Formats: sequence, structure tokens, C-alpha cells
Amino acid sequence: DVTEGLESYRYADAAKAIYEFAWDEFCSLYLEIVKARLGEEKQRPVVQRILAHVLDSLLRLLHPMMPFITEEVWQLLAKVAPQRGLAKPENAAESVMIASWPTADLARRDTTVESRFAKYQATLKAINEIRSRQDIPTKNPIEFVLRCSEEDAALLRPMTPYFQQMTNAKAVAFGPSVDAPKPNAASSLGDMDLFVDLR
Repeated sequence: DVTEGLESYRYADAAKAIYEFAWDEFCSLYLEIVKARLGEEKQRPVVQRILAHVLDSLLRLLHPMMPFITEEVWQLLAKVAPQRGLAKPENAAESVMIASWPTADLARRDTTVESRFAKYQATLKAINEIRSRQDIPTKNPIEFVLRCSEEDAALLRPMTPYFQQMTNAKAVAFGPSVDAPKPNAASSLGDMDLFVDLR
């Protein structure tokens, strides 16, 4: 999307695509999820390699629009992660100005994981909206159920600990025949219905 936006002189669209990924996907979601993994000695190197790779790619994408800042961050990143890449880490270019333009590795695309995270993000957003609407602080634990298809339930069950980690919400049940707690606050997510227990 960024490449297409820049090549067709739609700089605002390119900037918007970078912003949405950097803020909504990387910072608000991925960074929050991997915080616990950074504390585990065995998982830390993989997480750090992924974080460096994503920051490397973001800097390359942002460079045409923010050349001075991206060069400064590139040089700082070189001090802590001189080798970058996922499959075979290599020495990074001396400057972001001469680094190759990033391309998507479609072989790494996993539609199941993408679907899982899209459903997870939608549910997380709905939980946070209900917290806001009902004036329930994040420090107060809550419980919820999600009425959804068995396929969606199977996608979301592995995300159960992350609901707890990200919004202090315990998933009690997923599936097509869950009973809504009473009293509850509800939110419709298209093909899923979220019910937060208000007791």
C-alpha cells in the first residue's frame, strides 16, 4: 500500500497506511502482547529480532517522508541491532538512504493468524468500549462471553491469556450456544456478540 501510494503521488495514503500499521498493529497490539516474552530468556532473542526487523522496515518506508528522523533512528538501531532480518540476519546498510526498499514476503503470510488477530482486535476494542461506556476502570477485572461460530471460537481460544493481559478481562466462554450473563453490557461485532458480565 505504501509503495503504491508513493508511486502514484498519493503521499497522504502512503502515510496513512504506515501510521495505521505502526500504531494499530505494531504498537497497540504486538508490542503489548510480546512484553511478557521479552522477560523470558529463551523467547527474548526471537522477539528482539522481529522488533528490529519491523522497525527496520518502518524506517525504510518512512524515509521518503521523514528523512532526517529516520536516518537518526537508523543509526541508533545499528548500535543495538547491527544485523537484521528474519530468516538470515545480515548486516544492515550503513544508511537508510541506501537501504533497499522493503518488499512483502508473501510466503510468510498466514491467513489463519490474520483472521485470529482481526477477531481478537475487534473483541478487544468492544471490551474497551464497554469499559468506557460503563465507567469500569481497567484495574477492575471483568468477565465476558462471546457468542460466535465454532470456527471463530477455535480462533479466539488461544488468545484467552491476551485478553487478560491487555484489558484485564477473563474470557469465560466462546461458542454458538453461550448464555449471556445477567446483567450484562453487550456489543455486536457483526457475526459475533460480546456480553460483559456487569455483576
